[in-house]
Amino acid sequence: MFCGFYKWYVWLLFYFCLEICVSFCSQKLSGEENVDVYGKCNNVNGHGHNYVGEFIVTSLATFFNKTKLKQNK
Repeated sequence: MFCGFYKWYVWLLFYFCLEICVSFCSQKLSGEENVDVYGKCNNVNGHGHNYVGEFIVTSLATFFNKTKLKQNK
């Protein structure tokens, strides 16, 4: 006999993109030393990084159908 409960697996997928611009420079170092230490991140206009990520949330959900339960009584 049907009791009015439904069990479902719920999956939520989240995707995100993150764009970051960085510029590293130490005032304690000379310009040449900054380039040696920080490389291409030592740029007045900055240097960009792009990241893409995803995560999944899963759950077992139980739904109750009150109408179906009343019909079965």
